[in-house]
Formats: sequence, structure tokens, C-alpha cells
Amino acid sequence: MNLFHASVRERGLAVHAWASERGLVAVRVGMVSEGAWIDGGRPVAGVEIRADEAALHEWTGPLRRYLAGERVAWKGARDERGISDFQREVFAAVEEIPHGTTTTYGEIARRLGRAAAVRAVGTALHRNPFAIVIPCHRVLPESGGVGGYACGPDCKRRLLALEAGQTEFEWDAR
Repeated sequence: MNLFHASVRERGLAVHAWASERGLVAVRVGMVSEGAWIDGGRPVAGVEIRADEAALHEWTGPLRRYLAGERVAWKGARDERGISDFQREVFAAVEEIPHGTTTTYGEIARRLGRAAAVRAVGTALHRNPFAIVIPCHRVLPESGGVGGYACGPDCKRRLLALEAGQTEFEWDAR
């Protein structure tokens, strides 16, 4: 299998995206200092990676617009090999969270009719390969705070601030 890689850097964030012939495989986001280390995008050992922004154009354009503060409707094929049915249910519920708003892990579990599955929802979101596209950063713990995020809590705060229309200065002052 060949994977194509492209990266977008804007507003102090580095976003890396990988796609196969079937569609988007993964998106990772981090602060530029943390996200800049990725060596040509090697998310899977033994897979040939080619830097090819043209192959990811349907994703890099929207990613740039998102980082510029625009609301983006994510369209385009996703390669969901390895995604469980439960993860698909969780991801579908999370995709319904409007830009600039948040909900809780417990609320997602309740929407799925599985109120006791709060930890399972958190685990599914921790394994979300499509950061930003499946906006798991919009899901917070009921106890307060930002909770966990595969890309780190600072990155989660930054994405929430971006969606709230805060400037970098306002975010840095938090």
C-alpha cells in the first residue's frame, strides 16, 4: 500500500494528513514545535510514504481554511479500514457537534443509548485517526477541564480557542 503525505502549518499548529487510494487515512495535529518533527510522515512502519499535496488537495485546502478560523464542512473519502462499528457510531455522534461548541463524553454515551459507556467513548475518541475532521477536541469531561487529547491538552485548548474566535494573544493569555 502507498500512502501520500501532506502537511499544513498555520497559527502555530502543524497538521499532517495521510491518504491512501481509498481516502484519508489519518490526520495528526500538534503545536508547530511538536508537530514539525514528523519525518515525511511515517505513521505505519513498512509503508511507502510519498509527499504529494496534490493527492491530498481535497483535505489540505479545508485544513488550511479551518486553521484560518473558518467553519469547514469536511467532505471527501476516508479510508476507515480498522475502524470498529462502535467507533463509527461515536464518530458520527461527534461529527454532529457544531463548530465552536462542546459536549461531554457522558452526553455522547447517552446519545448512543449507552449511558454507562463513558470510558468506551473516551477510548474510541483517543483512537480517532481523523483529528479535527472528527472533532474529538470538542468533547470534554463532565468533571470540568479539557480532559485528554491524543495530541495533548495544550493543542486541544488551542483548537477550542480557534473555534471560539479567540486570537493567539487571547489563547496565550489563558
